[in-house]
Amino acid sequence: QTVAESVERNELPLMGQGALARQARMAELNKYLMVYAMRVAVETYGPELSEHQEVLGALADIAIEAYALDSVVARTMQLKKPDPVADACVQLYAIESHDRAYDRAKRAIHATVADASASSAHVANLRKMYDEGPWTPTVYREVIMTRVLERDGALF
Repeated sequence: QTVAESVERNELPLMGQGALARQARMAELNKYLMVYAMRVAVETYGPELSEHQEVLGALADIAIEAYALDSVVARTMQLKKPDPVADACVQLYAIESHDRAYDRAKRAIHATVADASASSAHVANLRKMYDEGPWTPTVYREVIMTRVLERDGALF
């Protein structure tokens, strides 16, 4: 089953268990955003995609966000003992990474699809792959800053 079929059937990655389950899901959703935007670009441009630098740049940015978030979540989950500050860092990074990936996916679609109604339909599909929260970034920042202040500017 393709990403597009998964989106159409609302069969997106489910949230697992654990402290960073939502962030792990966001990493997977970033991958879905990448594959979806890439598919639209390839179907539109075919081999000429290599000539469309704005689209390629947006796709590269999504790939970077997907890899980075996936790596950060996996490495934090491998810590031998739980660290609420590390978790807060990952939670804050995940929000920002997922926002950037979603923004770049929209940018890739808008740069690829000239027809307004088709573009809107693709963006509606992207929205299904976006975790809108609710978020508490202030709480995460407070956890991080408390540690920094306790350790005279050192986080870890």
